[in-house]
Parts: sequence; C-alpha cells; structure tokens
Amino acid sequence: MGILGRAASEMQMKKLTYIGMELQFEWEQVAAFVRQPDGSLFSWRERFTCFRYLIYGIVNKTNSEISLKFDDKEFYWKQNESLLRRLEDEGVVKLVFPLHEEVKRKQLLRNWALNWHDFTWQPIDEVYSYFGTKIATYFAFLGMYTRWLFFPAVSGLATQLIDFGSFQWLVLPAFFIFVISWAVFFLQFWKRKNSALLARYHPIPGYAVVIQALVD
Repeated sequence: MGILGRAASEMQMKKLTYIGMELQFEWEQVAAFVRQPDGSLFSWRERFTCFRYLIYGIVNKTNSEISLKFDDKEFYWKQNESLLRRLEDEGVVKLVFPLHEEVKRKQLLRNWALNWHDFTWQPIDEVYSYFGTKIATYFAFLGMYTRWLFFPAVSGLATQLIDFGSFQWLVLPAFFIFVISWAVFFLQFWKRKNSALLARYHPIPGYAVVIQALVD
C-alpha cells in the first residue's frame, strides 16, 4: 500500500477528504482521506491508475543506451525512455490492461447482475469504485430511464386497450402531449441527478454532505 500511496502522491492524484474537500493526495496525511466501503484506501480504478504509472515509470537512468533482444529482434532502450513504451513501439508488448479482481467481480455479479428482486436498482457507489465515473454514470442513467419508462408504457397500454367512447378522438392528442411532457420532465430530473453524481465523485468543497443527501 505504501508503494501505491507514494505513486498517488507523485501523480498528484485528487482524493476526497473527511471534511468534504477533494485535495491532492499526500501519503503523510493518509488518515485525512476517505476510504472505500470495504476499508481500502484506493478504489480498484485508482489502484490501476497507480500501477499503470509505476510500470510506465520504469525508465533507463543510465548514461547510455541499453541493447535489448527479443527472439531475433534487437533494439535499444534510450536514456530516460520508458521501458514499456519502447516495448510497445517495438511490438513486443501488444496491450496493457487490468485483470478483474475476482472478489469484487463476484460481489458485483451477486448484488447487481443477479439481483432479481429490484432489477432497476444500481449499486452506483460500487460500480464507481470498480469502473470509474463514466461507467457509473451510464448505469445510473440506465436505471433511472428504466424506472421512468413505466409511465409511458402504462399510458400506451391504456390508450390501446381501453375504449374511451365518445372521447376516443382526444386520446391520441392527450397521449402525445403526455409523452412530450414526460420527456421534458425526465430530461430535467436526469440533469439534476447527473450533476449530483458528478459533484458527489468530484465534490465542490463544503458540499459533500448535501450532495450525499441529494443523490440518496
């Protein structure tokens, strides 16, 4: 953990503190920074960022080029050049990507993908901790959109299945107006929730508690 902490400090990574401010991480002040729900200091995404910084930070600090060989191919590792960058340029390394953390993956599978009791519920904080802001925001939108679709779905079924008699000619215009109004309200409520989510994960100083209540 100390290696990751020092890497985060060198990267000037921003993390949320217990006073609601997002500050540059400092290993010497580690107790001031908010931990993950499982007690770990860094999220899976933050750990990957630190590991990536460390492996790309392996550079040639000697005073000369170093000859490297892979199969029948020979190339030179230049001064102050990242070793991994050179290996990528030479085609030795094709791709760098993180492996799944099996415990986290199974937890998300059980509490999220296989949760049939409330299929619209999203463990957004866990998704954010594992995948980051973009993926968490996408699934927050998907969950909200699925719940909101209940209203036009019920209205559409009623329009098709119920005979309104002499008022039938008013049904379609009323349904059109309802759907347009629904779209406007959905957009406004989503903008509000989206702003709250983004502020929650990248909070403005002093607003962390208010944002938490707003999202919940």
